[in-house]
Amino acid sequence: MAPRITYGKTPWGKLFLEALGHLDTTGRLQRGKTIANTGKVLSFAVKDNEITAKVKGSFQPYYMVKLSFRAFSDQEREIVFKLIQSSPLLLGDILKGELPEALLSKLNAAEVDLLPSAWSEITGGCDCPDNLGDGGFFRSVPKAVGAPCKHMAAVYFLITAEVDKDPFTIFSLRKIKLAEHFAVSTSASTAVPYPLPAKLHTMAPIDLTESESEVPVTEGARVPEVQLKHPVNQSKFILSCLPANPAFCLKLDYHEVMEQFYDYLKKQLPKMYLLDNAHDGEQLRRFLRSSTWAVHLKRDFTGSVHLHNDMLTGTNAVDPALLFGSSIPFHPFPAPSRIPDALRMDTWTLCRLLIQMPAGGASTHSYQFLSAAARMTHLLLGSGAVVPDVLPLVDDASKWKVIFKPLATTDEVKLMIEQLENVYDASAESVRVTLDGQLLEAHS
Repeated sequence: MAPRITYGKTPWGKLFLEALGHLDTTGRLQRGKTIANTGKVLSFAVKDNEITAKVKGSFQPYYMVKLSFRAFSDQEREIVFKLIQSSPLLLGDILKGELPEALLSKLNAAEVDLLPSAWSEITGGCDCPDNLGDGGFFRSVPKAVGAPCKHMAAVYFLITAEVDKDPFTIFSLRKIKLAEHFAVSTSASTAVPYPLPAKLHTMAPIDLTESESEVPVTEGARVPEVQLKHPVNQSKFILSCLPANPAFCLKLDYHEVMEQFYDYLKKQLPKMYLLDNAHDGEQLRRFLRSSTWAVHLKRDFTGSVHLHNDMLTGTNAVDPALLFGSSIPFHPFPAPSRIPDALRMDTWTLCRLLIQMPAGGASTHSYQFLSAAARMTHLLLGSGAVVPDVLPLVDDASKWKVIFKPLATTDEVKLMIEQLENVYDASAESVRVTLDGQLLEAHS
């Protein structure tokens, strides 16, 4: 008995097989499933939009199958690239084996069919007797692919299996090199192959070699107040949506791993705190609350924060090592480094400090924004309201990186994000968040 093999077990594979099924009005497609299952396809190769295969024959040792999917025009390719670039994390969804409905609906709206919509989009055929009526593949009259013979049908099932294993295949069949197009320099150790969904502000890029002008401490009332409430725990809901074996994780139970992660997150969250009690670090608080800050992010999800403060200059300048060391004596953390007229800290250390410091009151605009951002991060992690997103490492496609983003589909989280947007003011000299040197707008 032939082993039971499931074809179309991922959203992409399922949709590809369904698209072919809609074209198969004679029901001949299913004839190839047994051939595909029983190892009668002797060789099989996919190169871009060209497929070649040898299939065991009844009257010959084997029959040759050669298929070619219609390649997209330059205009169609550009539409695909622009749609992905303009939509957040679409490529990440594809990599996880998920089907971004937004991408397909936008492509359909642009009258671009990613999936075959007619047999005429697939040329080639098979040299078996079943296909000789119109001249056959190796006769003088090429046979257009219509109702497939059983050998071709078997190849279609193997193509579906390839799509299940690698969703990029669906784009390769249209001669679109999606990963290659979005890849960044391989010199970066943690580069991601797609642009972040960032909206750039119209101001000029910041010159990091120059210090920013001092912004006086403002009254808290001048900045929109942020009322952050602890969201309902969302980890069970998120876990219910995660498959056990997505395309990138066929050998490991992804659902079980993520279940362990959310449990670990809950237990480890208290270890975020750097201050042992509310009375620690009073001098550090005054320093942070009177600082002008700029956040500098990179596309590989690394970043740093630059703190500008008059307390760092002059004859009575504070020593950063003593300032931070005396305030946080028992918790090791990456020490801030001096740059011209400023201190540079990693974003995670700063977040750990700010979640324990009071919001509002007399402080700079940038302090209030980053304080609210840190507290929101803490609440999202504590309630499990963060969704995993899996991205491949460009320098090693066999390895993956997991990032987490807010579960923005819930009203509670949406409100938190909206409040944070209201606090951020890209036009204010005291609040600057840049991506590769370019200033971002609030929504980003």
